Amino acid sequence: MKYSLRLLRLFPLLLALPACQHAHHSEDKHAHSEEEQLSLSAYGSRIELFAEADPFVAGEESHLHIFLTRLEDFKPVDSAEVKIRLNEKVFSCFKSPQKDFCFTGIVPQKAGEDTLHVWVDIAGCEQTDTLSVPIHVYEDEHDAHRAMEEGKPMGLNTVSLPKVMGYRIDFATEPILLENVEKTIATTALISPLPSTQNVISAKSGGIVAFNGIGIVEGMHVEKGDVLFFIEDGLMIEKSMKTYYERIRNEYRKTKQEYERKKALLSKKIVSESAFLEAETAYRNAKVEYDNLQINASDNRRAVYAPATGFIETLLVENGQYVEAGQSLLVIHQGGGRHLLSAEVAAIYHPFLKNIRTANLKTLNGKRTYSLEELNGKLLAYGQCAKEGSPLLPLSFEIDIAPDIVPGTFVNLYVKTSGEQKSLSVANTAIIEESGNYFVFVQLTPEVFDKRPVSIGVSDGFRTEIEAGLREGDRVVSKGAQILNLRQEKGSLDPHAGHNH
Repeated sequence: MKYSLRLLRLFPLLLALPACQHAHHSEDKHAHSEEEQLSLSAYGSRIELFAEADPFVAGEESHLHIFLTRLEDFKPVDSAEVKIRLNEKVFSCFKSPQKDFCFTGIVPQKAGEDTLHVWVDIAGCEQTDTLSVPIHVYEDEHDAHRAMEEGKPMGLNTVSLPKVMGYRIDFATEPILLENVEKTIATTALISPLPSTQNVISAKSGGIVAFNGIGIVEGMHVEKGDVLFFIEDGLMIEKSMKTYYERIRNEYRKTKQEYERKKALLSKKIVSESAFLEAETAYRNAKVEYDNLQINASDNRRAVYAPATGFIETLLVENGQYVEAGQSLLVIHQGGGRHLLSAEVAAIYHPFLKNIRTANLKTLNGKRTYSLEELNGKLLAYGQCAKEGSPLLPLSFEIDIAPDIVPGTFVNLYVKTSGEQKSLSVANTAIIEESGNYFVFVQLTPEVFDKRPVSIGVSDGFRTEIEAGLREGDRVVSKGAQILNLRQEKGSLDPHAGHNH
């Protein structure tokens, strides 16, 4: 099976320790070998290969120490078999959790460009990762030493992170690719319940509000059928509960008499069946309302019940307040469910709104970013014209509420539209901000990184466009950049601190 591979540039690396305990050259023959080693890197479909090697010199024996890292979580491969072929000779090494990958006796035959062919069989995986690692073989030790001195990656903004330390933290790198960039529109949005999840309770008659017991407050949980408060008869008799009660009772008596009269006439074929059914319907409707009033009200007050289980979202009246018939009293929210994401964007974005593909939203505390897909969201509508007195266009999405998103609050919204413009971008976690300047750590080797200034563009909440400072093919630290920044500030330049071969 073929894999897409990408080879990092080869950098000679100054080391404080030899790669393996048995990888020593004699001091008199190889004066530089214990101090200098190559750093080789390659990427397969599932793994990162990082090898520390003696300089390759024609006719001389070299030693390799290999780290295999899973790309899915940047943790070490626990068990695998590695085979290396050079000049038709195959070297094999098996690693269990207690043993490192160490190779000895690799001897290049002639100076010039050559290739290490590496096969990695990871325990439990049916497929083999195949990697080709170009190397340069030098004529002699002096040529190798001089080339390595010229290619040292260390600098003022360079910091190291030994592999064994990287395995202990939340660390990852990613390649920088030139990809299609979607137009991102950044704004803020209000989270509010959908009308279908709200119950607005209105007064059916005029009167004075009387809270039940200790009363009610916003946020209180209520069960369907709970008595919320009473509407009591006030001084305004014409609008009082008593007047309302009399009207309902009179309507009930009137429709009952009409129903009984037409029922008697129907048996004598004096009225039509349709006229009788009309009278019967009017009577039964009036009876339901009258019976309900009998249960819930006395001559001077009527109970107001919760129509659904939920919490009191908005309380619109106070104890002792006089209300008119039809006046809204409170809003009960049934909790959970679907919510409305309402935003406004500048009219200059109108041409892009028809190409909205998705959106990301970020809580104002900046702790979490959600994609529209995570919240089972969808676009409801976008404005075709600006509101009166405002140059902004409305924009609405429907989403499931998340535990850390509070209805009634605002979130940062990043609306993404389809586009064909190509650009570079990095994960937001890769960016370091210092006094208004932005930096990322570019990988020189899997253990050495260069802090590089960049110019940033728009963000979609997860990734940020890079306008300058990076090139396609660079590999940057996407997780753990803050830890590298602290190490760089402390002047950590030893790429082998913490190695335990």
